[in-house]
Amino acid sequence: TKAGEVSNIKCSHLIAADGGYSDIRNHLQIQVKGERDLETFASIHFTSKDLGKFLIATENGAMLSFVFNDEIIAVVVAHDMRKGDWVIHVPFFPPIQTAQEFENIETAKQLIKSCIGTISSDEIEFELHSVKAWGMHATVAEKFSGVNEKVFLVGDAAHQFPPSGGFGVNAGLADAHNVATKIGLIKAGVLHSSSLAEYDHERRPVVNTAMKTALDNYKRGLIPAKILGLDRGRLATATSLLQTSGALATNLFSVDRDFIMDVEKKILDLALSFGKIHLKLLENKSNTLDKSTFFVSADTMAQKSKHALKQAIEERELALPLLFPLIDIGYTYSETSESDWVLTDPRAMPSPRIRNVLHPGSILPHVFVNDSEARSNISTLDLCSLEAKYCLIISKMDMLKAYEELRRELESSKVTAPVNVYYIIADDEDDPHSSVASLGADTKVLSDIGNCWGSLCQRHGIHGVLARPDQHIVATFSSAEDIRNRFYDYIKPVER
Repeated sequence: TKAGEVSNIKCSHLIAADGGYSDIRNHLQIQVKGERDLETFASIHFTSKDLGKFLIATENGAMLSFVFNDEIIAVVVAHDMRKGDWVIHVPFFPPIQTAQEFENIETAKQLIKSCIGTISSDEIEFELHSVKAWGMHATVAEKFSGVNEKVFLVGDAAHQFPPSGGFGVNAGLADAHNVATKIGLIKAGVLHSSSLAEYDHERRPVVNTAMKTALDNYKRGLIPAKILGLDRGRLATATSLLQTSGALATNLFSVDRDFIMDVEKKILDLALSFGKIHLKLLENKSNTLDKSTFFVSADTMAQKSKHALKQAIEERELALPLLFPLIDIGYTYSETSESDWVLTDPRAMPSPRIRNVLHPGSILPHVFVNDSEARSNISTLDLCSLEAKYCLIISKMDMLKAYEELRRELESSKVTAPVNVYYIIADDEDDPHSSVASLGADTKVLSDIGNCWGSLCQRHGIHGVLARPDQHIVATFSSAEDIRNRFYDYIKPVER
């Protein structure tokens, strides 16, 4: 504990959700691979309903705004424009620049005003809440489990994503859902403990592919700044050279380190200011450099930059979609290698309605069905129970009869299949409830709205789907004979 107290806890499994600097991961000596400190930012959290109202009224609002002017370079995130909840991310270059420089209240307020820009500060009131520094990393643990599948890394303990794509939280939730499902099924006697080895096998390839996409998005996001004369790579190189030169001066000539750091900071500030001159020229066409000295009109430079930026946007080189369906929900566990479904080019992204496949390992498609007893529509995803049970969806009566035969055989042996069964019928099917009742089946009957589920099954030639509690498909069945022959290849019966 923070007070230094030590508690001993006995448990069968441990889930390490202790963040990017995970003590548990370090104790297990699990290494991480990837890139650290891609960028360092000062995050300024403030609220301003006035700013939200102004942007909504002028139709200039956006969830992400990239600000480039001669005073500030930043990303402004609208967490809730109507409520006026904002965060500004300002890049800086440690150790020459420090977080303390931005944590000064007056400095932070001036940065907010610089982002607001041409709007009069008298019109826009804001309240500063916090300023915090953070580093952008792109790292993945070499393995997600240890101690013979007794300890599992989830979330930032397993992977740290750049925010370019919003994959971090989604990946962390999927990690937890996956391993919790497995542990729950093992505790219920439905799965063998060896199944926990699948956690690393399933999750790490998914995370690696998402990381490639996040890095691609990050690099794509640097293009506007580079076009506008602000090359992040050159600044990073300059910072590294300054540090090396300063260290040599300190060691070889015994120059005072504080003096060296002050010189380094002034040179970096000068480099940043020089880069921002170009942005000032973009704002004001009348500002031109002496042609006889520089052989070029700043107005011409500005127009070339604007044209290059416009061309890049129109050709969608800078396209950063907010939805990444293949990465978030279109991945497949089991035998599909990550190279089979990698897709990092946003121009090739399909519709967000990507969950329309019935393949083992993929996420169960979302289709609305009607529950006449509850008098409501529900998603097929909600058929997957939080209990330690599988979900079996059947859409043909002969297949339901085949399953019922198997179930009765189990009952005679005083065991049962841990499965919730659903029979999805067409809207025009005659009295399916009596047909199901005549089987003595403990089966929920649902109506297929608009024949969406039926069309999906017809397209794949599949009329039975078995899914795990975490909504991933375990197996598909095409006929009554298929269910009879293969159902117990995937389900372990348990004692009643």
